Amino acid sequence: MAKEKIKAPAFDDIVFEHRNKEYGAYSLRKKYKRNLLISLLLSLIILSTAIITPYLNAKAAESKAQKTERQVEIQMENLDQPQESVAPPPPPPPPPPSDVVQQARYVPPVV
Repeated sequence: MAKEKIKAPAFDDIVFEHRNKEYGAYSLRKKYKRNLLISLLLSLIILSTAIITPYLNAKAAESKAQKTERQVEIQMENLDQPQESVAPPPPPPPPPPSDVVQQARYVPPVV
């Protein structure tokens, strides 16, 4: 004999059997699992985004730093050397001052 699965009524159907199912509580209970799953998935997406974003920013900054550190080897051949301009010699120093004139010493007046 094959076992027949008898579909048992859900708990919500039992609770709302002889009651008004149109006012909203019945539909809220029916959609509870779906709403719970959606909210769980959204929270996981937001949390993973918050965790992954700093990691990706660090990787981007690291790759940008590596790009700026390029080294290029240049071969310099047959370059004309710039001519060094000779600076004019400095002017001669001024002549030493002539002899200082003797000055009389200040003597306080006698009273």
